[in-house]
Amino acid sequence: MASGPDGPSEYLGPETIPDFLRPSASYIPPTSGFFFGQVIQSPSLLSFLPSRDAGDRLMQRYFDAVHPIARCVHRPSLEAEYATFWDDIAGNYEPRASVQAVVFAAWFSAAVSLDDAAAPRDFGFAKANLMEHMKIGTETALSKANFLRTTRVETMQAFVMYMVSPPPHSPPRSPPSPIPPLGRDGREVRWRTTDAI
Repeated sequence: MASGPDGPSEYLGPETIPDFLRPSASYIPPTSGFFFGQVIQSPSLLSFLPSRDAGDRLMQRYFDAVHPIARCVHRPSLEAEYATFWDDIAGNYEPRASVQAVVFAAWFSAAVSLDDAAAPRDFGFAKANLMEHMKIGTETALSKANFLRTTRVETMQAFVMYMVSPPPHSPPRSPPSPIPPLGRDGREVRWRTTDAI
């Protein structure tokens, strides 16, 4: 028995959590230590960088399947940043951390939205491997961009894109759609409303 501010209380272990508070089967947990920088050495972003062709296909997938239902960025601005991202890499410069974060977040969202059969055919990896690869790349880029202290819009957009990625196994939806936003656990995010005051 633990003691709380209202007196003794029983420990609520994971088995006592009600179903509505548990993450769904489609929940994608962040990597351990990501949020507070407990990773000792940040991996190089080059180790997560896909080929230009694969990156272009992932970005197109983002614009086709994710952007219509979860608009977190201005498309022409992201397209310009994406072109600059590859120009910097071709010139052997490291792209700005905030740009890395938003590009990897778009790639991660695109990877999550892929069909299980499409990932191996189009990218040569199982969907789970591609998702994990892009997730760690996104987390590394967000960490590099100091997302907890940032005032840069791109970094905040990247963090929102990372958190609101579509649930795995969800079919793409066409705009315009009154579909509510989805959390990373695949549940609908709804505002509580009440008619009585």
